[in-house]
Amino acid sequence: MRGLIRGSGSGLRGVLFGFGSVREGKVGVLKSLNCVERLIDLRIIAISEASGRVGTASVDGEVEVEVGKDYHTEGLLYLELINLKKLGLLILPTNLRSSWISDLNDLNCFDYQLKKLTLNRLWNTYGYYFR
Repeated sequence: MRGLIRGSGSGLRGVLFGFGSVREGKVGVLKSLNCVERLIDLRIIAISEASGRVGTASVDGEVEVEVGKDYHTEGLLYLELINLKKLGLLILPTNLRSSWISDLNDLNCFDYQLKKLTLNRLWNTYGYYFR
């Protein structure tokens, strides 16, 4: 495969990625951010529903909910984070790339409320570049 990025030298206009145009890359980031938010929301709902059940085991204050589903959700979330990292690094300006990676790493915690807050920060900080 030849270079991943080819450009006309005039900024992002005319730049092609291995998967299409910059516009398609931005749409890909928006879709991926939406998927991450959906996965986090579904997990928060599952935890809140399970907390009302009698006899549910709890570890560190968080209710355990069907371990198989948790691994599945975490795996999907991890794959979306990899996708976000790659697409974001191609679209964001150079001076924001290190903070982008740092913010994505903040999504690797076990607290889903913190993940939700981090996701809101991502939308607020970088949303401008993906629209």
